[in-house]
Amino acid sequence: MQKGRPKKVRFIQKIPIVRQFSPRGKAGRPDEVILHMDEFEALKLSDFQTFSQAEGALAMRLSRASFGRAVREARRKIADALVNGKIIKIQMGDAQIGVRQKEATRANLASYSLSRAASGRPDDLVAREVVRLAESIPSLVTAVKLAKGH
Repeated sequence: MQKGRPKKVRFIQKIPIVRQFSPRGKAGRPDEVILHMDEFEALKLSDFQTFSQAEGALAMRLSRASFGRAVREARRKIADALVNGKIIKIQMGDAQIGVRQKEATRANLASYSLSRAASGRPDDLVAREVVRLAESIPSLVTAVKLAKGH
C-alpha cells in the first residue's frame, strides 16, 4: 500500500529493450534487485546523457529533489547488484509512466522551458534555471535565441 499522495507522471524517452542483467560466475540463482523505470530513466539522463539535476528534472517533469532521489536510489541499487553479484531487473514500479515523443536533448529542453517561462508562470523555477543553464553553454545559445524568436 502506497503512503502519502500519488506520484506524478514521470516521463521517459522509451522503454528499454533489455530489461534484465545477470552476473556470470556465481553458482546458483543470485538474488535480484528491482530497478524501477523512473529510476532507470533518471540514471540514464544523469550519468549517461550527463544532464544536470535541473535538466533531468525538466525532462522527466519532476522537481529537482524528486529527480535527485530517483538518481540516488538507482545508483544504490546498481552498486548493490555489482558488489553482491545480484540480477538487475528493470520493471515499471508504482509510478505512472508517460513516454516522450521527442528525445530529451539540451536544445529540446531549452525550447520547452522557454515556452513554459513565456507562458506567464513566474513561479516556474525549473524552467528559468534550465534557460539560464542553456544560455551558459555556447552551443545552445543559438537554440535559445531561435526559441525566443531572435
